[in-house]
Amino acid sequence: GMPMNALGLNEIVAKLPVISLLASLFYILVFACLLFPQLRRWLDCQLTMPKPTNQSKIDGLDALRGIAALFIASFHAWQWNQPFFDINSQAFPPLAEGTKAVPIFVVLSGFLIWRAARKIASQEDLRRYARNRFLRVVPLYIATIFVATLFGVMSNDVLPPQRLIAELFFLHSIGFPNISNPPTWSLYPEILFYIMVPIFAASFPSRKHLQWIVPVLAFIILSITDYEAQRQFGLAKYFAMGILVSEIHNIWPERFSASLAFLSFILGCYLINLEITN
Repeated sequence: GMPMNALGLNEIVAKLPVISLLASLFYILVFACLLFPQLRRWLDCQLTMPKPTNQSKIDGLDALRGIAALFIASFHAWQWNQPFFDINSQAFPPLAEGTKAVPIFVVLSGFLIWRAARKIASQEDLRRYARNRFLRVVPLYIATIFVATLFGVMSNDVLPPQRLIAELFFLHSIGFPNISNPPTWSLYPEILFYIMVPIFAASFPSRKHLQWIVPVLAFIILSITDYEAQRQFGLAKYFAMGILVSEIHNIWPERFSASLAFLSFILGCYLINLEITN
């Protein structure tokens, strides 16, 4: 018979009707936005995230986050439905390298969380920081655990109470065999970073040079030593890079020209291309 990766459009639609319908609606919406500026402006008003009130907003980061999210979503659409979309990965090989976009999110997290943590100057600031971090990730994470447990998403080789405890305390990061919601695999180092970064910020309040040296050393050391580490812990070096980039951004308007910014952008695109294609 015909190999799966040679399935035509009609066969894919017949075997994956829901995904095909949602994909069609998405592309129809994209073309409608291109044709009708009023619709584009309305969607922009509805979907644009509110701007933070405590610090300036960097619009370019939203574009970078969006591209990385689209890359990862496309990768999982290919991965979780194999071999139906193998023909797409053959036409566009980087599609199968979507996990390479995860470090972009981690660097962005390091960059943004450091900007918030370095402004902590009182116990009230610390409480506000902790509350905001908690409300941003923990309620949704707990909700997904209960939904996954309720609907039996995981296999039955672990009893539900054990599974629930393991999920709540991120035991899968140290070897627990199952995880109900795979996209949360990176959440454990994220929360660890939330806890540790205020401590780091408070340790060197008057020694600004250490806020450069420590992240650089951490990135170098972790890059050399983390090859045998769990996947979650392999992300730590990218948090350090995010802190470094945040510090560079603080002096950018005074010491960096537009030409140097453009060259840095081109170099970054080149390095990303090397990472994806090699």
